[in-house]
Amino acid sequence: MAAGHPERINVRSARPDDAKVAAILIYMTMLRVSDYLFGREEVALWILPRIFARASNRFSHKRGYHVESVHLALGWSGVLGTARCSG
Repeated sequence: MAAGHPERINVRSARPDDAKVAAILIYMTMLRVSDYLFGREEVALWILPRIFARASNRFSHKRGYHVESVHLALGWSGVLGTARCSG
């Protein structure tokens, strides 16, 4: 980022095609609750994108926002909380 030029950050409603990155961010916010619900990380990361893409559930894209900067996902905010990418 050049001095004096703020980085452009875009906040928009989440969409079904955000499912892969949103699933990772949702998993990060759930901590041990995810292990209780899904058993293992691999299972959670298989299930979460599928239910995120659907419209009527607690994990749905309809309940959250996608935050990105120069096409890099920075975070996701929804009913379960907010997560940020660190890299």
